[in-house]
Amino acid sequence: MLHTAICNLLGIEFPIISAGMGGVALANLAAAVSEAGGFGIIGLAGFSASTIHDEIAAARILTKRPLGVNLLIPFLRPGMVEAVADEPIAAVTFFWGAPPEHAASIRRLHSAGIKVIWQCGSAIEARAAADAGVDAIMAQGVEAGFAGEMVGRRDRSAPAARLGWARPPRSASVGCRGSIVRPRR
Repeated sequence: MLHTAICNLLGIEFPIISAGMGGVALANLAAAVSEAGGFGIIGLAGFSASTIHDEIAAARILTKRPLGVNLLIPFLRPGMVEAVADEPIAAVTFFWGAPPEHAASIRRLHSAGIKVIWQCGSAIEARAAADAGVDAIMAQGVEAGFAGEMVGRRDRSAPAARLGWARPPRSASVGCRGSIVRPRR
């Protein structure tokens, strides 16, 4: 079976990571993905510190395998990163924000032993995320739920091809979210 650097980074069997879709990717789905050998992610957009704890605790009843959470930058509220840092998770994914503006959050999570993955829609964002110290970059294009369109990105090429141009430092792993295609020329 395929085993990659992201498997080693997250302590998983298969290089499959569920999307932290708010309102859908909750404890049951994330735990099921983790139990199957992938990396389950709980979407925490709009959660309070206490509901963050409750949702992760519910997932932990279902699995002891590696588990992560997704934080959407526009929905971050004071205390959310600190609440996540106190939980038994392996990684946090961030999306919809400028990585350098969240370097303190990245350092806080790292100090708690939690890996940080930044979902990127461009090579420029990938470089900024790598420079901010993330552990992995998740390439995401419009084919992953059109989220790239929602933040004003118009490049419709495959995310892996786009981020190949970024040449992030070797310290950051790169994964893809959505479809992986080879554009026709």
